[in-house]
Amino acid sequence: MTLPERKRNRIRRFASRGLFGPIERAAIVKWAESDQDFLQSFNLLYERYLKLDYIKESKSFPFHCNAHSLLPKTKKAIFVRKNAVISTLDIVQDTKSGGLPMDEIYNDELKSLRAQGRKLCEVGSLASSSNGNWQNTFMPLFRVVFWHALNNGMNDICIMVNPKHEAFYKSIMIFESLGKEKFYPGVNAPAICLTG
Repeated sequence: MTLPERKRNRIRRFASRGLFGPIERAAIVKWAESDQDFLQSFNLLYERYLKLDYIKESKSFPFHCNAHSLLPKTKKAIFVRKNAVISTLDIVQDTKSGGLPMDEIYNDELKSLRAQGRKLCEVGSLASSSNGNWQNTFMPLFRVVFWHALNNGMNDICIMVNPKHEAFYKSIMIFESLGKEKFYPGVNAPAICLTG
């Protein structure tokens, strides 16, 4: 199967599962642009990661981001309801100088894709407010991820997820295994590497 056929089949599978349907009227999905967008996103990430014991508490700086979140080619997609960021994620484009966040533990797996001349991006810094169903708010964000990758010539969307969420990403989001389970120090938790 050629790559364009594979992409067309993926689009059909996404569509058949309702992932291209409308989102609720009171909500919008957009790129983070303003300082407020970024601060709300970083604060949401901090609150959720703290609750999951992925990070340690910081009384002076209740925000969480990493170096890749601030790179010029990184895009931050946000799901906004009533001027509040409900869900957020980053799309990090692979670069020779910066690589991807998952290079920290999955460098060999990513090298094999790069050796084939494939263009990669990574979805990371995912967080969703406890006020909403995370699966429902991530669906519109992943539509943005998919179209952004497609429109920018990306061959592979990579993601590290907690193994307890692996089945969701494989069955609903149509990701495939790229590497075995490893411990990711960045969030003090196990991770599994997937690609789509």
